Amino acid sequence: MTARLAAGAVAAVVVALTASPARAREKEHRFGLDAGLTMLTVGSTPYICCGLGAHYVYGLTDAFNFLAEGSASVVSFRGPDPAAPSLPTMASHLTTGLGYTLDVATFVPYGGVLVGGYLLNGGGLSSPMPLVGAEVELGLDWRLSHTWTVGFVLRQHELLTKLSTYASYTDAFFTFDYAWGW
Repeated sequence: MTARLAAGAVAAVVVALTASPARAREKEHRFGLDAGLTMLTVGSTPYICCGLGAHYVYGLTDAFNFLAEGSASVVSFRGPDPAAPSLPTMASHLTTGLGYTLDVATFVPYGGVLVGGYLLNGGGLSSPMPLVGAEVELGLDWRLSHTWTVGFVLRQHELLTKLSTYASYTDAFFTFDYAWGW
């Protein structure tokens, strides 16, 4: 166990000393695609499925970014279900907000807070349900070059106008970005 810990520490130091800086910059634009898992909790029952999205990031400074994103997720393959009348089949959102980026070597951790509109439809819902919501996200990007980035982001959404029905809405997405303007 001690040998593994020492080997891990040595590897971390070598990576930190040899990695080129990610060089996050102001006025940098990034557009990316997202894909992964989505979980919507209706009442106390979690429904796990999949989603796709897109996002845009603009570097206001080297640390602060404007964020805009949207996604559409299948949250259930069930149609109308008398046992779960408030279960939608789709959840989608468009949000904007502000993010903070830590520029650490080629790995760039970040976090953000966004607000916007959400739409639940299908399944047991008689009509599309527009909602107001907020989102907190934590992510880690790997800058392959100045132009290309891959990463992972965890987004926790709160559907503010229906918290009692939709207790939790979470995305765990892999991301792929193209950057320009630096």
